Amino acid sequence: MRKSFIFLYRYEDMPEPIREISKKWAALANAYGDKGGCVIGEGFEFKYQGKAYKLTPMSHWQGSISWEVFVPEIKEELIKIGCQDVYFNYGVLD
Repeated sequence: MRKSFIFLYRYEDMPEPIREISKKWAALANAYGDKGGCVIGEGFEFKYQGKAYKLTPMSHWQGSISWEVFVPEIKEELIKIGCQDVYFNYGVLD
């Protein structure tokens, strides 16, 4: 079992490349619509330039499928900008 640590930063304190990926993920999920169950604790955990981060879905939908379908694409984007140890925590049903 993976140990989870939460490293949340204010949106404006995140590096610009991560903010751009967050915006893209939110736009994709918002366009997809509200599908799936409500979960808590979800998000990408990774390191970027030596700092640990947790990037949660910023969609206005509660349904997990709304943003889960884009996990592979967003993971690829994070890796492209140099993120390491990228892991997606699917959270638990609320």
